[in-house]
Formats: sequence, C-alpha cells, structure tokens
Amino acid sequence: MSLRRAITEQAEASDPGLRDLLEERLRFSYVVVGVFGLIAITGVHATGVIEHSIFEPQALSVLALSLATLCGALACHTLRLSITGLRALDVVIQMVVAVCAAVMCWVGPQAIEARFVSLMIVTLGGLWRATLVPSSAGRTLVLMGLVTLPILVPHFVTVPGLNQGHLVPAVQEAGVFVVWTSGVVILSTFTSKIIYDLRKDLNQLKRLGRYELEERIGAGGMGEVFRARHDLLRRPTAVKLLLPDRAGENAVSRFEQEVQITASLAHPNTIAVYDYGRTADRLFYYAMELLDGMDLEEVVRRSGPLPPRRVIHILLQVMGSLGEAHGRGLIHRDVKAANVMLCRRGGIDDFVKVLDFGLARREQAPTVDGDLIAGTPSYLAPEAWLGERHADARTDLYAVGVLGWFLLGGQLPFAASSLIALCAAHQERPPPPLEGPAPERLERLLEGLLAKDPADRPTGADVVSTLESMQEELGAWTQREAAAWWSDAGAIPRRPLNEHGLPETLVLPPDRLRTPSKDP
Repeated sequence: MSLRRAITEQAEASDPGLRDLLEERLRFSYVVVGVFGLIAITGVHATGVIEHSIFEPQALSVLALSLATLCGALACHTLRLSITGLRALDVVIQMVVAVCAAVMCWVGPQAIEARFVSLMIVTLGGLWRATLVPSSAGRTLVLMGLVTLPILVPHFVTVPGLNQGHLVPAVQEAGVFVVWTSGVVILSTFTSKIIYDLRKDLNQLKRLGRYELEERIGAGGMGEVFRARHDLLRRPTAVKLLLPDRAGENAVSRFEQEVQITASLAHPNTIAVYDYGRTADRLFYYAMELLDGMDLEEVVRRSGPLPPRRVIHILLQVMGSLGEAHGRGLIHRDVKAANVMLCRRGGIDDFVKVLDFGLARREQAPTVDGDLIAGTPSYLAPEAWLGERHADARTDLYAVGVLGWFLLGGQLPFAASSLIALCAAHQERPPPPLEGPAPERLERLLEGLLAKDPADRPTGADVVSTLESMQEELGAWTQREAAAWWSDAGAIPRRPLNEHGLPETLVLPPDRLRTPSKDP
C-alpha cells in the first residue's frame, strides 16, 4: 500500500460522518437507478413504443441493471457495511452496470440500434456517481476507466457471438466512442475531485489541531466554546476558540494567560485544561473537560432561591477552587454565577466547577493593560472599581458574597440601570435584607464578605471554617436531594431575573466612570 493511499484511508477512517454519508448516497443512487430502469422497461413495452420481446438482450440488460442496483440499495440498508465494504459494493454495482450496457450494444439483433443508448447510460451513470458519491479523484479515474472498457473493447477486438455491425463506418464509430468515453472519464474525475476536496476543506474548517468541532455550546468575553472530540481518544471535549476579531495583541496575551493559569491548577472544583494550540491560520484555542450541567445563573432561573444547605454545599466547593488559586498568589477577578457550573460528574450530583480564568492574574504582578477596571459590574468589589491594581484575593471573596446572596435570595444584592449607579451602590450602600428564611450565621457571613473595606472581610480560611460549622449544624446537602432536583430540572420553567442591560464583563479605564453622586 502506498503512503498516499494509507494517509487517505486513515483520514477517511477518522471522519465519523463519511461512512454514513457514503451509505446514504449509494443507497439513494441505487434506488433511483433501479426504479427508473423498471419504469422505463415497463413503460416502453406496455405502450408498444418499441415492439420487441421482453426477453431480448436489451430488455434483459435493463432488467438486470435495475435488479442489481436495487439489491445494492438493500445491502446498504441492512448490512451496515464499513467504508471499505461500501467502496467494494460501489465497484461491483458499477461493473454490473458496465456489463449490462455492453450486452445492450453488442448482443442480439437489436444491438446496433441500442449502441448509442448504452453509451448514454454509461455517461449518465458516471456523471451521476461523480456528483453524488464522495470519492477521491484517483478512485474515480480507475473505476470509470474500468466501466468504459466493456463497451470499448469490441470496437478493436473481434469476439465470436457478438453483433459487431455498425450504423456508421467502423473507424468513425470507434473514434466517437473513444473520444466520448475519454471525455466522460475526465469530466467525472474532475467533478469527483472538486466535490471531494470541497468536503475535505469543509471538514478542515471544523478542525482545530487534533480536535473536530461538533457544535457551538457557549460564548464568553474572550471567545466561543464548542463541543469537540479528540481524533484518537474520541473523548468529548470543550474547545474554547479566540475569535479572529478579538485576536489583538492584548487579547492573545490574556488568552494564553488564561490557559497557563488554569492548567497550573489541580483542584477538582476547577475546570481541567487538556491541551492548547494554534492553527495554521493563527487561530488560538485550548481544550478542556466537557461538563454535563448548568451554570448557577440558570439554576436560579429555573428553581428560584436555593435552600441554605445547598448554598453552603456550593460555596464550600467554590471556596475550595479559589483557595488553591489564592494559595498560589492568583486572583480570579470574575467570580459570578455564570462562571460556576453545577454538574453531574462521576455519579455525583451538584459537583461544582469554577470556570473562566480569562481575567485572572497574580496579585503582585504588574497589570497588562494599565490601571483598568476588569470584571462583571454586578460582582465588582468597591476597590475593584478604582482599577485592577487595587484588587487582591479579598476582591474574589466579595464576589463570593454576591454569589451567595444571589443563590439565597434569587436576586443580586446591588442592581441599577447604569454603571454609575451600580458603582455607587457597591461603594456606599449596604446590601438589602435577604428575601425568604436564611440562617442568621449565613446572612452575617455574607454581609461580612460584602464589607466595603477589604480589611473588614473574613479571610478565605475563616469563610471555609464558618461554612463547615454551619454544615454540621444544619446538616449536609445530600446526594438524594441533589439527585431529586436534577431529575426534575428539565421540567422546571425558567424564571426571569432582574436584568438592567449592563455589560456582562467589562474592561475599561477608571476615568470612564464619573464620580457617582450620593443619590444616583
């Protein structure tokens, strides 16, 4: 086997849609040809357009061609053949068509009259196959060369028993057949090449390195996320792609930073990164684990405020992920409900995954873009509104307080119709009372996390200790309760949230915000 052929077969084997497409196209082709042949032979003899016996070679050839193609369609439908099997079936059916066409034009007293009809059958069959059936140019060239041989050979070799008479001079007829069939072979080959290459190009557009993209499943500030599969492992994967119109120098720097930071973290509640790369046309992407679940914003949309025990269960896992990051001197800077996934993972329900470290940075590292405001406005701590150089681990803890408030009350603690008003609310207003029953200790903890002065907020260790103490006091959120919620999740209608059209995530200089008034 040649290297080129081996590479082609490997590429075809790694294309999961090719076998099904090939089977569908062959089955459709065989049904059309078979049914058309039966209709043609029945119609011709029923109407008396041609007054010849159904048992003459020409009629039997059409009948044999029709039955062979219908059997081919049945084989495609019932045998579930591999790509190699379908290719072999294609060769067999094409050769049956070629032999039937040769019988029409070289056997029996009516052979001379049917000679050019058989040439049309070979022509239409070749072009039909080239247009409909995915095939490489080389495979089509060889197959069409074989298909045209049975009607060409008797022009040059005397065969006993054949009607080798001619309507026109023998040399002229042979020349017409040679030129015509050569044109059919060339045209079919080029048609196959164009269509086959277009499909390969389309498949390449759906590929990033070793990953085949399947469908778009989300979008964020830095790019889009697609469901994908690895070529060899066939493992379901999520691939995040930096969009070309955002691939400026700073965007690329942030994208690479997100990959490096996330890949350095090993906590089970932090999303795992598998791979990273760039395509030939300079698109940036990275592959991460594909999660089965929904983000906390969607969870609250569906079921409203969550029970306190479930909130504690979720916040402990979020703090576990952030605790590892903070221990390495990293701050997330975009903790929010939309960046926390609640998953069903490994038989465990309500397993938390913290996502999207696209705005993360090291606490003491110089800022990439100067003194910018970066994050989601509804979750930004008062100091973060002054610029990212003021942000530290306590800024993430403030966002955890907003997240906990949102989960318990079903609404964000601070809402406004403009960035100016929202900035004032975070810097000056106390959070409103929580709606619905909530343990006093949990409410005091969240109020502490929402303190305006970072120095007044509890440390991460204190938060974990308090949450664990409350979990012992109230009882842990059980797997039975989690499983019951997930079994009903699809039937729970989505609820509206209090939205004001503010940007999801922003990065802008502090001077873009005017000093807020006391009563915005």
